[in-house]
Amino acid sequence: MNKQEIKKIKLITIGFLVIVVTVLGAIRAFDDIKRIKNEQKRDNALVSKQLEYIFSKRLNDVSKGLLKRALLISKFKLVSNSLKQKNRQKLLKFMQDRFSGLKSSYKSFNRIHFHLKDGTSFLRVHNPKQYGDNLNGKRPMIDFVIKTKKYAVGFESGTSDMAKATLRVAVPIFSKDKTKELLGVMEFGVDFAVIV
Repeated sequence: MNKQEIKKIKLITIGFLVIVVTVLGAIRAFDDIKRIKNEQKRDNALVSKQLEYIFSKRLNDVSKGLLKRALLISKFKLVSNSLKQKNRQKLLKFMQDRFSGLKSSYKSFNRIHFHLKDGTSFLRVHNPKQYGDNLNGKRPMIDFVIKTKKYAVGFESGTSDMAKATLRVAVPIFSKDKTKELLGVMEFGVDFAVIV
């Protein structure tokens, strides 16, 4: 074998080794990238589950707290009598302190709204000068409470700001006499920010 053949074999061998090392390196790099992507997917899924749990727990805690307070206030005889007698001023005076208390408990608490059993707005504690509009058919949650006489909790937009969903709790108000007649609905609202 002469020098040129040896040189040619060396070049072919070196070229082959470079190709093999490059291919092995590329395979290794591809495997590393795939492994890192899978780890990122797994980590993202874990973070997503944790956030979902935290959000769900917070939403549940706020909903339960609001519902508990709404049910408690709905039992006051003054509330049912004010609705029955359509005494807006008496109900407003009674509810103003409760509204302030709820605002201090839930920084994004923004509404207490009373509806008559026909769907007419009776009193917005957060905006007492606005009342008398009929929300029948416009507010599914209120329609549900009036129809079923059961409370409802969920997100719903109001009629004034359709793009803004608010966490709402709506409870029926019954007369305190033997008839237990449905008089109307009391609704609490909390801006979504309290949950976030």
